[in-house]
Amino acid sequence: MIKLLRGLSVMLPRDKPCHLLGVGDIFCITNTVGFGIDTYDSSFPTKLARHGRLLVRDGCINIKSTAFLNDFGPIERGCLCFTCANHSRSYVHHLFKANELTALTLASIHNVHFMCAFMSQLREKILNDEI
Repeated sequence: MIKLLRGLSVMLPRDKPCHLLGVGDIFCITNTVGFGIDTYDSSFPTKLARHGRLLVRDGCINIKSTAFLNDFGPIERGCLCFTCANHSRSYVHHLFKANELTALTLASIHNVHFMCAFMSQLREKILNDEI
């Protein structure tokens, strides 16, 4: 996909917005924004959340792992989302293990917040001509 977009990007009009539908993971966004893609649309953050995968600076964690059974810290230190401000990794782990629907909501809140913060940082880099 990235090779294809690299070749096609030279044909895209620079004076019109360009939307990439169905692409929303960190790798693809990071590697395609330089081609002039303006907007992205994806279920990526909520799809990950439904499976207990939570986005963090270093990638992704599986909150269902027993490693989080007694981890009373937030999903991501420094994250300002509702989930991190109010619930521990251990609690979210418990909710997933108990098949509580609240787990899906809390995980989705975190992942969507993470993606919004990521896109905000990306916009700053674009405005500063770093991309």
